[in-house]
Amino acid sequence: MGKRGRPFLSSDQLFQRGAKPGRVARRRAEELAKIVPAVPVVPPPFKPRSQFLDNFMQRYRWELDSFASRIVPNETLMLELGNRTFNWREDHVLTKCRAHAESIVNSETKRGPIALGHCTKFLETLAHGHENGIHADPMAFQNVLTTLETFGDPGWHLNIWDLFFVANFMGWKRETNELAADDADLLTLDEFSIVAIDRSTEFLQTAV
Repeated sequence: MGKRGRPFLSSDQLFQRGAKPGRVARRRAEELAKIVPAVPVVPPPFKPRSQFLDNFMQRYRWELDSFASRIVPNETLMLELGNRTFNWREDHVLTKCRAHAESIVNSETKRGPIALGHCTKFLETLAHGHENGIHADPMAFQNVLTTLETFGDPGWHLNIWDLFFVANFMGWKRETNELAADDADLLTLDEFSIVAIDRSTEFLQTAV
């Protein structure tokens, strides 16, 4: 039980009940503190995999430099590099995410409320995000794979559910080119994705 006889809610329960992101994050930190060893293990310095680094830097600069020119007025979906209309090809991350969201929302089998909620929000944002200044950047969605192959741990591959969450975190942009995601969205990511994203962020702070 929590204070004054109230039940103690986990971070997941707080998130499901719509608690403020800051409160959810603090509860998550409390939970992690209970399982983290007293003496932290310091990993060796990470070096991005050189065979992917040039491609990562090139694609990142393309995404950044072309962002403003790829916004389409009154549309959520942005253009691709070269101001080309996105064609929803099957091997693209954004296409895979949409297909996954549609399969969950339209499934006749029982679906968990968390999965259904995230997939419904994805499809609604894709349709109406521009009304709130949010855009789906195909380059940012696809660059999820570029980031993870460069800064992720060797031999680790995302399943479609984890890829869906990471792409959601990195692919939605505001008109300022800032991520539309907030602190609560971090709770949807697996720890390996968070590590890869943190590594890429730290690298870009010194490289760009």
